[in-house]
Amino acid sequence: LSTLVRKVTMFMIGNFLRWHLRSLKTRVTIFSVFIFLISIWTLAFYSSRMLREDMEDDLGKQQFAMASYMASDIDGGFKDRMDALELVAKALGPDFLGQPAALQNYIEQQIMFPLFFNGGVMVLDRHGTAIVDFPVAGRVGLNFLNRDFMVTALTEGKSNVGGPVLGKQPNTPIFVMAVPIRDNKGDVIGVLAGATELAKPNFLDAITKAYSSNGGYHYLVDPKHRLIVTTTDKRRIMAQLPDPGVNPYIDRNMRGYEGPSTGINALGVEVLASTMGIPAAGWYVVTSIPAAEAFAPVHEMQRRMVLVTAMLTLLAASATWWMLRRELTPMIAAAKTLATQSASDQPMRSLPIVKQDEIGELVGGFNRLLETLAQRENDLLTSKNKLSEAQSIAHIGSWELDLVHNRLTWSEEMYNIFGLLPGAFGSDYETFLDTLHPDDRNVVDRAYISSLEEGGRYNIEYRIIRKSDGQLHWGEARGEHERDASGKAIRSYGTVQDITERKRLESDLIAAKAEAERANNAKSRFLAAASHDLRQPLLALSLYVSLIKESSTPDGADLKVKLQSCVANLSELLNDLLDVSKLDAGVVKPEPTDIDVDALLASIAAVHSAEAELKGLDLHVHYSGGAVARTDHRLIQQILNNLVANAIRYTAQGGVLIACRRHRGKHWVEVWDTGIGFAEDQAGIIFEEFQQLGDDARNRGSGLGLSIVAKAAALLDLEIRVRSRPGRGSMFAVELPPGAMVAAPLPAAVRGATRQLRIALVEDNAMALEAMVLALESSRHEVIWAKSGRELIDKLGQQAPDLVISDYRLAAGETGFDVIAAVRNLFADDLPAILITGDTDPAVVRSMTDRGIALLYKPLDMEALQLAIAELVERRAG
Repeated sequence: LSTLVRKVTMFMIGNFLRWHLRSLKTRVTIFSVFIFLISIWTLAFYSSRMLREDMEDDLGKQQFAMASYMASDIDGGFKDRMDALELVAKALGPDFLGQPAALQNYIEQQIMFPLFFNGGVMVLDRHGTAIVDFPVAGRVGLNFLNRDFMVTALTEGKSNVGGPVLGKQPNTPIFVMAVPIRDNKGDVIGVLAGATELAKPNFLDAITKAYSSNGGYHYLVDPKHRLIVTTTDKRRIMAQLPDPGVNPYIDRNMRGYEGPSTGINALGVEVLASTMGIPAAGWYVVTSIPAAEAFAPVHEMQRRMVLVTAMLTLLAASATWWMLRRELTPMIAAAKTLATQSASDQPMRSLPIVKQDEIGELVGGFNRLLETLAQRENDLLTSKNKLSEAQSIAHIGSWELDLVHNRLTWSEEMYNIFGLLPGAFGSDYETFLDTLHPDDRNVVDRAYISSLEEGGRYNIEYRIIRKSDGQLHWGEARGEHERDASGKAIRSYGTVQDITERKRLESDLIAAKAEAERANNAKSRFLAAASHDLRQPLLALSLYVSLIKESSTPDGADLKVKLQSCVANLSELLNDLLDVSKLDAGVVKPEPTDIDVDALLASIAAVHSAEAELKGLDLHVHYSGGAVARTDHRLIQQILNNLVANAIRYTAQGGVLIACRRHRGKHWVEVWDTGIGFAEDQAGIIFEEFQQLGDDARNRGSGLGLSIVAKAAALLDLEIRVRSRPGRGSMFAVELPPGAMVAAPLPAAVRGATRQLRIALVEDNAMALEAMVLALESSRHEVIWAKSGRELIDKLGQQAPDLVISDYRLAAGETGFDVIAAVRNLFADDLPAILITGDTDPAVVRSMTDRGIALLYKPLDMEALQLAIAELVERRAG
């Protein structure tokens, strides 16, 4: 600006000196130019000033509208969550708070809590100690009395939103909403609190995800703690604001100011910001735009106005000089020449200069103006080409639809995205829809029409079938509409971006995930098959041991004991694996019956007394005195057997106590030991599969006993309590549902010996086959054996067997199902059948049970096999 002023001044002074001060022409020229300068420069500065004020007012209104909308949305989120907490809190009372298990179950049934509180929900007693935690995150037992939300809820009895703090995990901001729990008298007896983790998706994401142009930011501020709760500027989350008195702009917001304003923010940057309060939380929302960015268009326009004003000033001075120095004839001739060129379609040509006078200077100035316009037109064309190149690089095309004249305009990249030649269609919207995938045309049509009728923008993705090569591409379209004063849409415009590569990457990620899942399933099948192959020699070993036990040779007595011990130890892990697999498969169906608790405890003690005596431990039983429970007898016995076995295994001295006691109004069976114990913080992992703590004494088990306990208890819907101290011992307690009086047991009938049977046997492992044949023939059965289903059919001939026994996995992909189905099709559909398997895959176990075939698991005990044979034959005869 100073350069232009200096040049204009020097020009005027030079002319003044050349034409003499006394010249009327000079004085009139100077006076006219002076008036023109004062007028046009005053108008320029006034217009730019008013433009800035108008833009500041418009931006402030828009910004405040956005802040109000965001504040209203967030305030509604707070109210919805506070209403949900208060609704549940009204249903709670002293009875609930005295029953943490029932309270935990009730809280877990509130389906809105996981949707509203991503950090979980807690119930705290009047002392500030957490008694319920959902989902379980290890907060039960922690005291929160010093937290602001607890102080407000307990002492003031008010529902409130606590200040944001950093959670247990580093740099994890969290805040808590709390409501008081009252008794019938209205006294506060506890607090129901819901936590929201800001690092996870939550209802405050409207702040961080809100669109902000011109480099602006959105803040959510807690004025009580002078903290930024969340913001689009990730570096400023949980930032502490300056102390009172440091920044008047921030202090005014803290005092409750609402509306647009300009000021200096905490970073020392001048901003245009709007503030709106959130009554439900006592917080406020700030939308902020740097002033330099907000008023950049004004500054640019001011600069252009200065340039134009300077140019017009020079032109005015030249024109005045022409009129006063020369006759009007040259000017009229020039005007005619200009009129002639304006009527022609040809580009404007430079005017001829007759002589170098005022008119000549005017013509020369006009010619230079033409050159400037030509240069600007060339610059505009260059800018357009660069924009087209940028759209081509980013694969983003732009479009505009004139709704008044029904004229559609596309950028060059739009034609590239859709594979069309420029000008392939004009105003026909249906032609555009024809370029889309048939399944997506209605989606695009509905989105456009809906936004046109209801207002607002739209953002959709759709598939494109390129007309040039027929290839399928993906496009992401954004659009909005311009309306006149009456609200009628007059123009639609938007962009389309080719996102084919992004979609391909997403598809690759999905395929990679599927491949990982396939590999995991393959691993499971491999482990199942490995378990099967491991059990083959164990099957033979078990049958041989059974034969040795029946032998009376005294020299083999020690060998028998050792072999039996080996089989028992090897079988422990496999049996536990099988139990876990059956529970996972869902094939175990509870059959509740009324159980005499004292009889149950006596049977448990009888099973384990020998082992306890062998280790020098005292095994005591504290009976209930006639308690009756109703649950599945087999599963509860398995749970207690595992707990007592664990207690004996990990106790070196002292003893084990089995007791039935009342606790919280229910009967519980408790197993106490004086063993090695474990730390309280490890109680959550001991029930996981193959979890053994670091002590060497724990390595003697399979690592599955407590996992079976947990799964069986979950199946029976029973609660388990655990207490332990390292080096002092442990206590495991299992809940017993109440039952009715148990009738006296009837004397068991003595099963007669199984008659001689014709048994069809298929086993592809030679060692296992030989052992099975020898074991069955030693029981006087006729065995028709084979290594495949086809071989068995050939050997059976026309005589039907009494029973079919087959291994599950056979050679060449054949299964025991195939063998049993072939024999049944040949003789009878109800022919008794037994499958022998070692698979622990839950899917395989479930499919076996669904076929209605008896299952025996490896390693196989001869007594179990004989019992299964007798039951099947008697059942068919009955």
